[in-house]
Amino acid sequence: MGVLNSRIFYTMAAYIRDLLCCEDVCILLYCHDSALCHPLLTQAISTLDFSARCYGSINNVYLLAEERVRAVCDMAIQTGSAWSLVEAAGRGVIEEPAQIVVAPLKRPEGIVGVVICTAAGSDTFGPGEGQLLSQFLLSLAIKVEQALHGLLRPQLPDTPVTSPTLFFTGSDEWPSAPSEQDALLSMIGHDFRTPLSVIKGYVGLLQIYGFPETAEKAAEALTAECQQHYLRSIMEQVQHLEILVEDLLDLARVQSGK
Repeated sequence: MGVLNSRIFYTMAAYIRDLLCCEDVCILLYCHDSALCHPLLTQAISTLDFSARCYGSINNVYLLAEERVRAVCDMAIQTGSAWSLVEAAGRGVIEEPAQIVVAPLKRPEGIVGVVICTAAGSDTFGPGEGQLLSQFLLSLAIKVEQALHGLLRPQLPDTPVTSPTLFFTGSDEWPSAPSEQDALLSMIGHDFRTPLSVIKGYVGLLQIYGFPETAEKAAEALTAECQQHYLRSIMEQVQHLEILVEDLLDLARVQSGK
């Protein structure tokens, strides 16, 4: 059996927490319905205890095991949609009023887990935050599926040492390994994709909720403080892209000898 790459889970949970400006985020490898559960998750559940299937900043396992929270997780899995729960202070393990959002992580073969977000108060998560979160669920689900593949990858049997043999490829040249340039381009593409996704998400929210056209839509409009937060986040990502571009130009100058 392989090793579960938990670091990517903690990184993604922290990224979503900063993106939504909420208190805590947890990625939970959980699915109660065997008919909807991804086969890889089914195998992982049998080998990992509960604490080894929970990643993020929610350290209170009693909250995750709380009956109403589990019910919302089950509804999110059954419907394939995000659900919200407002918990009053003093109920169960909740000391202060809190809002909890649960979204399923779906892949074609089934559910690989859920994302649980918590925030103080009862109105932190609105339609805008829901739309923003939905844009990252697919990429997160893919990363979880890949991590489960790594965990459950069967051990290769020991291969006896043999004499080298020629592998005929049907051409006069040996297939070449991926070049350093290909690896660099792949890394650059990943570095650009994340800030561009954030910018696209925030601009989309401002387009929908930032400028209400009618009195009816004014009730759903973003507050001035929220709009300023989105604009600051967009500017931060633009500055990050500028740094990436400068790095690429410096690299091009070094390679050209200038």
